[in-house]
Amino acid sequence: MGLSLALLGTACTHYAPMQVSTSPVGSGNEVPVKVATGESTASVLFGFVVLSGNDSLSAALQDALEGTEADTMMNVFVDRQAFCVPACWFPLYLRTTTQVFGTLVRYEGASAFESNIESRLAAEKAAAEAAQRVVHERQATYRSRAQKCAQMSKRRRPACMRRQNEKYPDLKEDVED
Repeated sequence: MGLSLALLGTACTHYAPMQVSTSPVGSGNEVPVKVATGESTASVLFGFVVLSGNDSLSAALQDALEGTEADTMMNVFVDRQAFCVPACWFPLYLRTTTQVFGTLVRYEGASAFESNIESRLAAEKAAAEAAQRVVHERQATYRSRAQKCAQMSKRRRPACMRRQNEKYPDLKEDVED
């Protein structure tokens, strides 16, 4: 009885502060709104049964942005606190709190934010076009090598086509015997 009371009466708290960013996200069109804090908390039983909450960084950031005209946060500092019973290396009960501190920022107009989106879309389009060119080049290489295999004798043709199909499994054709 005394041991169980001693175990329940002990607890451990662990702090883990970190700095996430020290520069604005956009291209210089940021307008500081105010300095703010946000918090998110989760409670866990036996290390895997989530009782309540969400202790993620994004939930704490959403809490800080809630009710403001801000688009994002810059100069972010994060404090993470874990309260464990009986100890953090063997938690029967764990409450983790994530706090963010920083400057809320609003973009002037939508131009900075939209230009960032437009540049991402252009990069994605260029990547898709490059991937399409690679697929066409692979298909052309496969067809030219398949034609070379077709010109071989009937005895060597199946082995040549099998090698082709092993090298290009996504483009393979049936092997004639």
